[in-house]
Amino acid sequence: MKLEKTLVCLFAIGFLMRIAGLPSAGLIMVVSALALSLLYLGFSWWLLQEKGLRRKRLASSIITGILFFLPPLAILFRLQDWPGAGILLLVSLTYCSILLIVMMLKHRTADDETGKYLNGIMIRAGIFAVLCGALYVIPPDMLPEEHNQNRQEVESVSFRLPSGSENPPHRYLSPER
Repeated sequence: MKLEKTLVCLFAIGFLMRIAGLPSAGLIMVVSALALSLLYLGFSWWLLQEKGLRRKRLASSIITGILFFLPPLAILFRLQDWPGAGILLLVSLTYCSILLIVMMLKHRTADDETGKYLNGIMIRAGIFAVLCGALYVIPPDMLPEEHNQNRQEVESVSFRLPSGSENPPHRYLSPER
């Protein structure tokens, strides 16, 4: 589908922008990955269907969309270096691998129309499985970091407590000079 390919391209552009150190790369990656996940979750019955098979494959499209909801988020979590990325990648890799095996077994006995439908799901599951597996194996320090000039400034600021107070309110905190 065109919308799915557009969101994947936007995510790739955001990743390339992050490597280049351009601003707003993280925002583009987050918005496109969330939109892709929500597209799979809410509209998989429309996205994963061939035109003639809408009613015959409705249940499997919905289940597949629910399973495809997690891999874009897992990839986003790893690339943004957010906590919980490892478990999300492992769960996504497991789901996609199982789905890929099941669809390969179903593809053996499928007719031509159903074969096109299964091919689309196998391609998506294979891509997600490879990406999740690769990102799970690659250590986080080998991934490109976001270039943020203000990050060093924020990390270097330390706060001191006024003398004689153990738990002062926030307004008493002042930067140390």
